[in-house]
Amino acid sequence: ALVLNGETFFNQRIRVDKVGIDSKENRYDTKRTIFVGNLPFNVKENEIWSYFEEIGKVEAVRLIRDSKTNVGKGFGYVLFHSKDCVT
Repeated sequence: ALVLNGETFFNQRIRVDKVGIDSKENRYDTKRTIFVGNLPFNVKENEIWSYFEEIGKVEAVRLIRDSKTNVGKGFGYVLFHSKDCVT
């Protein structure tokens, strides 16, 4: 997935980074999770899921949304089944 950093997704460049350890309560396995940024605010989870499933089996997609408006904030996380998919 990291090789897709800077690629075009729905006419916007995306940002893909490895997720670092920021707390003991991190609900994602940091070795199998990537950060995806610069997404369109109206992107749907299934669109992200389909896009990254070409790399490997995806276990979860989490798009960060505004709690009041439910509009996307332009970033999210993808959890893969295998840490090999991150590279």
